[in-house]
Amino acid sequence: METDIPSPAPQVLTAPLETSEEVDHGHDGHVHTFFDDDQWPASHFEDAVQQREASTVGMWAFLATEVMLFAGLFMVYTFFRNQYEDGFRYGSHALNITLGTINTFVLLASSLCVVLAVNKAQHNSSRGIVFYLILTMLFGLAFFVIKGFEYTADYHEGLVPWMNWDQSLNGEHNHQTKVFMVLYFAMTGTHAVHMVVGMIILGVIAYKASKGRYSSAYYTPLEIGGLYWHFVDIVWVFLVPTLYLIDRYAEVKGLPHHH
Repeated sequence: METDIPSPAPQVLTAPLETSEEVDHGHDGHVHTFFDDDQWPASHFEDAVQQREASTVGMWAFLATEVMLFAGLFMVYTFFRNQYEDGFRYGSHALNITLGTINTFVLLASSLCVVLAVNKAQHNSSRGIVFYLILTMLFGLAFFVIKGFEYTADYHEGLVPWMNWDQSLNGEHNHQTKVFMVLYFAMTGTHAVHMVVGMIILGVIAYKASKGRYSSAYYTPLEIGGLYWHFVDIVWVFLVPTLYLIDRYAEVKGLPHHH
């Protein structure tokens, strides 16, 4: 059974008058944290609608900077691929396309769970929010487990630069393939860091949802956190064809046969 939260009255809520003791406590240095009760609308907004719109614009502005970060990585990859086509083709073939494909579906399923969590907020179900956010984080953990298996296989096959690199790989193009693997780990590693951040954010939101802090009248943090998670998933959707698929059907000799 889902825990229903009664929908608040449609009027704009105002914060209670602060006593001098409360004001003094604020001046003593209390910092509002992500775990505190949300204020909506906050004192510097005219109403809850303006607060939600400002939060959304702020997140999109932040995501624009993230786009520039990953765009830089993709540009570097494109530059070196044009320089070292043979080495990059070999490196792409050396990756495990099966695990990469499975992880793609795992992340797509996690994004679906975020959408369902927002839907539960719109229907005043705290329990539903928590359930789907936990499911999202479990999919995130599954992604890391699968990626861990892939990284481990790469290590044992001598595909990890500076840690366990096979100098005989791809003959005279060994250095080119090494550049590919450096970029592969840099790009997937950066994506993994963003996933960790996203899981922490969703974990905090799930905790607050379990306290009944979100309803159909207010679920902006869930929406904003979900937007960040969707961005992380979209980045992976671009990484897969770039790293795994573009050179997949070119013939390359000397590759591990199980890939």
